[in-house]
Amino acid sequence: MQYIKSKIIALQSGRLVKEFKDLLDSKWDEFEKKERRLLKIYSDSPYPIAKKLAKIISNKKKVFNDKVEKIQSIILPNRANTNTIESIFGRYRLFFKKYRKMKDTKYSKAVFEILRLHHNLSPPYTGSNQDRSPIIRVGIKTKYINSIDRLCGMIS
Repeated sequence: MQYIKSKIIALQSGRLVKEFKDLLDSKWDEFEKKERRLLKIYSDSPYPIAKKLAKIISNKKKVFNDKVEKIQSIILPNRANTNTIESIFGRYRLFFKKYRKMKDTKYSKAVFEILRLHHNLSPPYTGSNQDRSPIIRVGIKTKYINSIDRLCGMIS
């Protein structure tokens, strides 16, 4: 009997999490309606995860900053969510760990400008865009092959 109760809680909790994920993926014009409906479902739900998800929706409004018409009209959905940010953090995690406590000086700004230059001019190692750097993918033409080529061009 305990197994069946645990199974029901797990299945219903999974359904509630899926509803939350659908809210994250919703378009701006559907968002408010889905948010109200979901908060009502969470308030009526006996499952513990419902209260936690409702709290996230109510207290963490910055999670849903991309649910505005203006934002969604200029930014592709995959650019407005955290996948892109996590990709950048994944690539530069060791760098960020080392410089986490760096003071805000002209030298630290220069280090981060070099990192930005490197990221924008370096194509990924794998995937469909492995031959195209981020700056080329957004349509900016450059004569530089990579960040090293650009830095050497600045010296000469």
